Amino acid sequence: PALIKQVRLQGVLVGSRSQQQDMVRAINASGMRPVIDRHFPLSEIVEAFKYQETNQHFGKIVLDI
Repeated sequence: PALIKQVRLQGVLVGSRSQQQDMVRAINASGMRPVIDRHFPLSEIVEAFKYQETNQHFGKIVLDI
C-alpha cells in the first residue's frame, strides 16, 4: 500500500540511545544552532508543507505552536 500511495518516510539514523545522548551533549556543548529558514504558525501547516515541497528553503522550516 505504501508504494501505491507513493508514501515517503524521512529520518536520521543516530545509532544507539547512548550514542544519540552523546551527540546531543556534544551539540549543546559546541553552541551549534540550527539554521532557521522560515517560521509558520500551526494554522498555516499546509503552506509550510507546500513551501518545503518547493525545495527553495535553506535550513529548517519551523511550525510555531
